[in-house]
Amino acid sequence: MHPLAHECQTPADPIRVNCRVVEISPARHGFLSPLAVQGEQQNDAAVTRARVATALREGLAAAVLRWPCERSLGVVAALCYCRSMARRPSVGVTQRLPFVATALSALVLGGCGNGADEAAGGANTSGEAGSPAGTSGGGGAASAGGASPAGGGTSGSGAGASATGGSSAMEAATNAGPSSMPGLRSPGCGVTEPLDSGRFTIDINGTEREYVLDVPGSYDESQPYRLIFAWHWVGSSADEVASGEPGDYGGLGPYYGLKALANESAIFVAPEGIETGWENPDDRDLEFVRGMLEHFNSRLCIDQGRIFSTGFSYGAMMSVAVGCEMGDVFRAIAPMSGSTRSGCNEKDAPIAYWGAHGADDTDVPPEFGSMARDIFVERNHCQEQTAAIEPSPCVAYVGCDAGYPVHWCEFDADHTQWPGAPEPLWAFFTQF
Repeated sequence: MHPLAHECQTPADPIRVNCRVVEISPARHGFLSPLAVQGEQQNDAAVTRARVATALREGLAAAVLRWPCERSLGVVAALCYCRSMARRPSVGVTQRLPFVATALSALVLGGCGNGADEAAGGANTSGEAGSPAGTSGGGGAASAGGASPAGGGTSGSGAGASATGGSSAMEAATNAGPSSMPGLRSPGCGVTEPLDSGRFTIDINGTEREYVLDVPGSYDESQPYRLIFAWHWVGSSADEVASGEPGDYGGLGPYYGLKALANESAIFVAPEGIETGWENPDDRDLEFVRGMLEHFNSRLCIDQGRIFSTGFSYGAMMSVAVGCEMGDVFRAIAPMSGSTRSGCNEKDAPIAYWGAHGADDTDVPPEFGSMARDIFVERNHCQEQTAAIEPSPCVAYVGCDAGYPVHWCEFDADHTQWPGAPEPLWAFFTQF
């Protein structure tokens, strides 16, 4: 059950249950498709409300409510969602506002079709990257908000749905600059004096912390960008991650080889540890994360649905700590040769997980990495079975919650950065 669902299940909610709902949300596998088409979910108010709340959480562009239809359905879902957000101490006011705006735009611009529309309607979305996404269905409503991937569209008919344009949309997400799928924008979008690239300090509870920031040279303040945190290993530094120069544990290139693949579609940050590590006592380094996020969100245009974390060794351990604590903020983590040494304040928010570990690692034995991975296997409700995926020797866990896959790549080597990591890691991040 979605963690917000319980907020919307009281029988006293003023809502009519005979309402057909088509929810449109970013798909989790590289193309745009309906998150759910609930053609037959009649007389089940709890399920309907929960699915609308889920769609709002995922950065919904439009909730199209059809016959017989009352807008109170959307109002209840929006209020339920905002009530849940208000109870999360880790979510600041500025992070709540985009969710509220999304909900209101769906209510104002959404509409009600009629009975005849339902048989032939469904939902269809298309559009160019960066343009409003239209929703139509045989005389149904049109709603705007967010962009849809170039070349990627979705169509739905009756209670089923099909999606096309998957490969071209994946190419758009990977190569077309800033994130081209719908998402929630940070308050920094539109700021005419954004942050520059360079090395900076930030005060975190009276301690000066440092980081290296890499903003694309072609940065456009009107377009939301992915944000990727890249944590260094013990004895290393933020500068080494930013430069990507080969060291004792190999070198994959700047930001673990991801900058070359991003083609200026992402903002990167390499934080600097205290005493070259991420011990994270009393959540010291997690507070560092929150401080950086607040600063970046206020001065840069960041897609709030596409914030990621990766790192090697101690940096992987920090990514695990981030995933354990901040699954409601980060979309995915990718620890390489990690463990739970930096802590794991286990919460219940799911988060996508990509991991790599040397089978012969003697510094961080692979069973430590497996223990960390299994936290997310359980959290994402995956089965124990795996299926082989490309590239070898990677596997994907079966049955995970939709949109929250767990991939694991155990390769033949000691404690080192896997040379094959950048491409599958980048593909994993950009599927969202």
